[in-house]
Amino acid sequence: MEIESLLSEHGDREDGAVPSKGARQSPRTYVVDETEVTATNPVTCLLHLLTFLLMCVVLRTLLLLGMFDGDLITPTLILILVCGGVSVLVDMVWCKVHHRASTGLDWTKFNPSLSRSLVKLVGLTGSFSVLFFLYWVLPEYSNGDYYNTYYDMLWGVLPVCAPLAAVYVYYVDGYMREPRDGFYHAGLMTLGRVENVNFPVLSQHALSWLVKGFFTPLMFVPLCKDVQDLLTINFNDLETWGDTFGWVYSFLYFTDLHFACIGYIFTFRLVDTHVRAAEGSLFGWVVALMCYAPINTVTGYYFVYGSDTEWGAWLEDTPVLAIFWGSAILLLTLLYTVSTVFFGLRFSNLTNRGIITAGPYAFTKHPAYLCKNLSWWLVSIPFVSSDGWQTAVRKCLGLVFFNGVYLLRAKAEEAMLGSNG
Repeated sequence: MEIESLLSEHGDREDGAVPSKGARQSPRTYVVDETEVTATNPVTCLLHLLTFLLMCVVLRTLLLLGMFDGDLITPTLILILVCGGVSVLVDMVWCKVHHRASTGLDWTKFNPSLSRSLVKLVGLTGSFSVLFFLYWVLPEYSNGDYYNTYYDMLWGVLPVCAPLAAVYVYYVDGYMREPRDGFYHAGLMTLGRVENVNFPVLSQHALSWLVKGFFTPLMFVPLCKDVQDLLTINFNDLETWGDTFGWVYSFLYFTDLHFACIGYIFTFRLVDTHVRAAEGSLFGWVVALMCYAPINTVTGYYFVYGSDTEWGAWLEDTPVLAIFWGSAILLLTLLYTVSTVFFGLRFSNLTNRGIITAGPYAFTKHPAYLCKNLSWWLVSIPFVSSDGWQTAVRKCLGLVFFNGVYLLRAKAEEAMLGSNG
């Protein structure tokens, strides 16, 4: 499997989106074939990361003082909202993202419509209603209590957000160049005015909400658990290299989850983080969902790649090599996490929310996929088996299968981004 094809030459962009001479309009925005390409500002990402680390220290202190009394939702929401709020503030004050043409806003005139805004609020309510119905009817979400943390969060947050959403919708509607967006057409559909619905726009709206509805609980629930595990740890227990490795490895994925959650929650046109387009092909959805639960539990059953020996035990008799091996895993995981950080507020699967051209994405199209797939070889060591070489070969082929899925996923993303800019 040609995993090297995930790499590209320095300066490549999705589907040839390379800023040419004279095309550069600002330090953060390029025009490629008359399509605006958004580059996340590294200053924003750095401030977001520093805010995240500071909030981890603050929340750890509060948790150790017993401030939350076993409540994991509140500290998790504080972490998300404070860090996201800082990023929004910096993006608007420093980067002036609300003035980008890609927001679809015209700040020279304010022409709101109360009736149109009410239709959009009906569309917002209808969108949530469809998601809640799917959560209720699908066994993955209705059986068991795994997602209860997510549901409790929604019931606590939505009543507070409802009046804020009404103000936001009315305000942004007044500045939109084309105010009849997906929420408007979702409202028309909810109200039964089918003859006025633009179905291509409604379809994109529905797909983007399916993305949000699928991935937000998938990220939020384990993030809450990580808050408990990582912010209450006793650092005096980190006595060995293996203990330190485990904590750093977990903290890097905790950081990745944090930025992913913020991306799915902070989807606002006002700060240019709205969804420009959602993946419309079945192929794109299939290869993406194969990488996540519950589907990956099925594929993982047939394509097993984990060794029956942990890499630490495998290298137990060679401590120097073990440190080198573990450091390589941490480096790859760090690069993977940094790739997520550089999305800022724009992280999302199966959607186009602006093409990132900063950080690791200035060197390769898919740094996250590349580093994650390489790290799996070092973590799972499928080539080591106590059952003989044939089992090792089968497990290596199992991991190659998942590498191939990510390669197809990368190609599907490139095709989607290239088709809609």
